[in-house]
Amino acid sequence: MNQRGFTLLEVLVALAIVAFMAVGVSQVIGQRLDIAGVAQARERAQLCARELQARWQVEGLTASQGELSQGGERCYWRLEGAGGPLGGQRLALYADAALGRALGDWPIHAGAQP
Repeated sequence: MNQRGFTLLEVLVALAIVAFMAVGVSQVIGQRLDIAGVAQARERAQLCARELQARWQVEGLTASQGELSQGGERCYWRLEGAGGPLGGQRLALYADAALGRALGDWPIHAGAQP
């Protein structure tokens, strides 16, 4: 007897292998996208912090909170008391106006402008 094509068992095994590979690849892609999102948020936070530092040095800002536009997106900032040994404050940056999605924070030491 001459056999042509594949048996049902062979097809099912091949489909199972392809399914496992697809799940693995999708997980790797998802992780890469998460990492890229975190890196982008961190970069935006650093740009906002640098712009704030420049504004404080040049304009002498006295506000304790505000918002900036950086790269077409907004970042919101607030100075928070740290209560540390140097009496410093922290510059907290957020991605939303409700200050719910933190982008990062940086220490500001006594006697130094942020």
